[in-house]
Order: sequence, then structure tokens, then C-alpha cells
Amino acid sequence: MHTLRSKLRSFDARDDRGDLAVIMGIFVLMLLTMIPLAGYVGALAQQPIVLQDQKYQGALGAAESGVSDFMNRLNAALSYTTASQVNPSGFVASPGGGYFYYTTSQLSNGSVSITSTGAVTGAYGTVERTIRVTAAQANPFTKYMLFANHNSMSNGTQNNYTCQSSPCDVSSGLGSVNGPMMTNDQFYNQDARVSFPSGANSGSSASGYTTTGYPGGISHSTPLTLPSTLLGMEAASQGGCTYLGPTYIRFNSSGGYYVTSPDTAFTSSSGCYPPDGIVSNTSAGNGVIYVGSGGQNCQTSIPLTSPDGSTAASSGTQVTFSDTNSAAVYTGPCTNSDVIVQGTVAGNYSVAANNIYLSSNLCYQTGCGVPSSSNNSLGMVAQNSILLGASTPSSSSFSGVTYSFDPCLYGTACHGSSTGNIPRYVSGALMAMTGSFDYAAQNSGNDGPLSFLGILATNYTGNTHFFETKNGASSSGKQTSFSYDPNLSSNPPPYFPAPVGNSAWATSQFVEIINPTNLPKVP
Repeated sequence: MHTLRSKLRSFDARDDRGDLAVIMGIFVLMLLTMIPLAGYVGALAQQPIVLQDQKYQGALGAAESGVSDFMNRLNAALSYTTASQVNPSGFVASPGGGYFYYTTSQLSNGSVSITSTGAVTGAYGTVERTIRVTAAQANPFTKYMLFANHNSMSNGTQNNYTCQSSPCDVSSGLGSVNGPMMTNDQFYNQDARVSFPSGANSGSSASGYTTTGYPGGISHSTPLTLPSTLLGMEAASQGGCTYLGPTYIRFNSSGGYYVTSPDTAFTSSSGCYPPDGIVSNTSAGNGVIYVGSGGQNCQTSIPLTSPDGSTAASSGTQVTFSDTNSAAVYTGPCTNSDVIVQGTVAGNYSVAANNIYLSSNLCYQTGCGVPSSSNNSLGMVAQNSILLGASTPSSSSFSGVTYSFDPCLYGTACHGSSTGNIPRYVSGALMAMTGSFDYAAQNSGNDGPLSFLGILATNYTGNTHFFETKNGASSSGKQTSFSYDPNLSSNPPPYFPAPVGNSAWATSQFVEIINPTNLPKVP
């Protein structure tokens, strides 16, 4: 019996070892099964996250496709009004997948705001992302201190940029031309970097001239086409101010401007022509000031005295403006689309009229000879010409207008005196679409020196003596200083015109924002 029990115990021990092996085998098999199962379960758990991340990135791409869609339309039309007429009414399929929907609006400075939402649908719902992009119209005119379509006066006289002695060193301090220049014609005696259209004659007709400021000499550029009408500025003025007939404006150093416009209908509720004659920055809206043609007779039932002391006297078909020193600065027909401008600019404005007369200095709030900024800029756009008056009263005439510059505000010599040394300052972006920037009376010996800071785009270069740097044997030398204001390239005045057919739009700012609440339904 004892022997049998021992054998049985031995057998049970061997059997336990076999059972253990079976159990271990089952356990290993379960592990081999559970590990991939756990991975599979984990993968299933991660799938929504991966898909959502893919849709999140895809929604951004779809939103960017919406911006590209509108930018293509904008550059094809070169007009926001035309391009915005095809804005989508609902979500549109994106070429890269998903859908996009955008809305656009034109900002007060002429740039465009594009709000584009991208959407990607699928399992686990729809993902939407929204971006806001600002698009601005590139303006090649603002790259140059001087652009001239024709390098001559309107009578065909070639402008040779001569001075009364040789060599004509523009660094002498007696006069200077400091900035990039370009013409669709040709320049002679270059005193700055000069650009020419392809194939133009870039030869110099004289020697002994010193090139300073912008190295590189002469290069070739694509011709630029000046606009020929003020239709764009007139349309933009719907968000600014419109006046009729000859109008007198003096910018106020603390903001806004004084205005006297005898042929503009007066209403007490008009922010552009308030009872006190002061237009605030807010009332001027987008900053565009447009002057259209007046009637045959000037109005006489409205206030003609501005709070700054300037006055206007109407006599039937003529109007005469006087400055704060009671000196007549302009007399012309009531039908004229003319504006007389002076003062210190605080804000961003563009003034448009058929002819623009500068009756006094035009400087920025930060000082004469100080460049513009994002807070202060001025554009002056004339369909015809921009004119400086002579420095003695009633000695200038242009197209039936008598006109003068007022030196009393800036020097000791006043009206009736020889004031050839009274400096005058002009700052801003100037454009004369069919005419030039010139003295109203050409070749006047008493005209004082001019200091210009900004950009100038004209059809004709005007009086050849503008660029004379010495007042030698001739009394017509102006001792002028022309300097480029590069700030006007990045911060141009509101709605300053760009070249016809050569003004592509480009995006300048990008930011992601919260999705709008009024989005249409995604397909």
C-alpha cells in the first residue's frame, strides 16, 4: 500500500507539471492575441483624433483657396467693385478638397479685407476654420520720386535738367534731386538713378554731371500709364467729401480742415460742410476730398467766411478767395473744378480736382521737410495740373484764373516785395494726369526756392527751370530741392491712383479668427 501511494504521488506531480505547461501555453496564446487586439483598439481610439487633425489642416487649406479665388478675380478685374460682384453666395468646392466661403469689403484706405472660411466634412462631423486677409493694390508710381510720361513741357520743349554752371553737382546744397526717377520718354543729364522703358534712348547729351544718391545709373523699366480721368476718385469720395465749384481748403494741424465752397449746397447736417466750416477727421470718412464742376453762378446764401479768417467774395460768375492776411490768392469762374490747398496735414487725405492750386506751404503735422507716416499722408490728384503761384500777388495766370502764393505766413517780406528768397514747402504724393506740376507763371524771376518731399507723377515735367540747381546768369533758377519720401510706398494716401493695367493686388496681412456665426450651410 505504501508503495502504491508513492507511485500515485509521483504520478500527480508529473501531471501537475503538465497542467502547468498547458496553462502557460494558454496564457502565452492569450497574450499574443490581446497585444494586437489592444493595438487595434488603440488605433480605433486614435482614428477620430487623426481624422479631425486632417480635417483641421484641410479646413485651413480650403480657406486659403477661397482667398486665392478672390485674389485671382481681383487681379483679373483690377477693380474691387467688379471683382466683388462674383463673391460666392454659399460654400464652394475647393480644388484641394473641402469647401470655402468668403466675404469681402473695401477698407477706408482703399485696401480690401477678405474673410474666408474653409470647411471639411466627413465622419465625426464638420471642421471649419476662418482667416482674414488684407489685400493692397501695388502702386508702381510710389516707387519713384519722379515719374514723367513726357520729359518735356506741354508745348513740346525738351526738359534737359540743365543748370547755369558746369559741373552741376547736386550735392552742393544750392539745389538737389535726391530719389529714383523714371520716364516713358527719356532723361538727359541724370542727377539721380533714372529708369527707362525697354528700347528707349538712354544716352546723355552733355557731360560734367555728377551722379549722387542712387547708384546704378540707367536701367530699363516697363512703361507706366497714367489714368486720364478722376472717375475713380469721384467714386471713392462717396465715402468722403464732395464739393462743387472753386473750393478753398486749409488743413488744420490738430486734425481735419477748414473749407469754404461757395457753390456747394449748404446743409446744417452735412459733416463735409458743417455750419462752423470745420470738417473733422471723422466727418471726412475715408479721407477722399473731391471737387467737381460748379454752376454758372456762385451761391450767395451760404457762409463765405471760414473760422480760420479766410474769406470768399462772390460776384455773379466769379469767386475770389482771400487768405488770412486778406490777400487775394485765387479769382476764377464759378464753373471751375478747382481747389486751393494749404495748411498742415494731420491725418490721411487725398484731394482730387481738375486743377489744384497751392496757395501756401503744405507740410505734415510733424514738420516741414519731415516724411509722411501711417498717421499723416496727403495725396493731390489733378486731372489737369498742380500749380504754384508766383510770390507776388496777381502776377500769375492760368486758364482764366489769377492766382498767387502767400509768403507772409513764412517770412518777413510780404505782398508787393521782391520775395525770391522765400522758401516754399510741398509734401505729399502729387499726380497731374494730363498736365504737370508747375509754376502758374513760368519763368518768373521772383519765384523763390522750392523744397519738395514726396512722389510726383505727371504727364509733362513742366517748367524746365524746376530742376535748375543754380541761379546763375538767368533769374529763372529756383534752387529747388526734390527728395523722395519712401513712406508713401508702404503707406500711400487713400485711393491714390495706380497705373492703368499695371497695378496687381497682393496680400499683406494674415490672421485666423473665430468662425462667423452667420455662415451658410456646408454641402
